[in-house]
Amino acid sequence: MKTGWLLLEWGLFLAAFVWGHLRTRSHRGRSAAAEQRVHRDRSSDAGLALQFAALFGVFYFFVPLREPLLPWAIAVMGAGVALLWWSIHHLGRQWRLQAVATDDHELIRTGPYAYVRHPLYVAFFAAMLGWAMAKTGLLASAAAVLVFAVGTEIRVRAEDAVLAAAFPREFPAYRASVAAYFPGLR
Repeated sequence: MKTGWLLLEWGLFLAAFVWGHLRTRSHRGRSAAAEQRVHRDRSSDAGLALQFAALFGVFYFFVPLREPLLPWAIAVMGAGVALLWWSIHHLGRQWRLQAVATDDHELIRTGPYAYVRHPLYVAFFAAMLGWAMAKTGLLASAAAVLVFAVGTEIRVRAEDAVLAAAFPREFPAYRASVAAYFPGLR
C-alpha cells in the first residue's frame, strides 16, 4: 500500500492529540481550583470549524495517488507531525483545542514557541498539505488551503487576544518579537 506512510503519519498526528488531551485532563483533575477561566474567546471555535472543513475537503476530494509527489508529501506531513509532538510537549498541561487561559496559565516561549507563536497551526497545515500533495485534486487543495488560512487567522487573533488579556505585560513583547506562523512573517 503506497499511501501507508501517509496513513501512519495521520495515526501519529491523532495520537499526539490524544496524548496532549490525556495529559491536560489528568492535570485538570488534580488542580480544579486553579482551572478558573481567566479568558476564553469563542470565536476560535469558528476558526477550528473552518480548519476541520479544510481537512475534510482534502480527504473527500481525493484523486489517485500522485506517486512522483509521494516522497515530498511524506516529508511535509512528517515535518508537521514532528512539529505537533514538539509543540504539545512544550505546552504540557496547557494544551487545549480552544483559545483559553486559566489562572495558573504560563506563557510558553520555549521549543517551537521561541520561533513562532502558533506552531500547532503550522503543524496542522503541514499535515493537511502533505496529504493534499499526494491524494487531493488541485482545485480542492487550493480551496482547502484558503479555508484553512481563514480559519487559522481567526484562531490566531482569538488566541492572541486571550494571551494579551492573561499576560498584559509579557505578551506584547513576545508578540512583537515572535512571528505568528513562520519566522520573519507577521
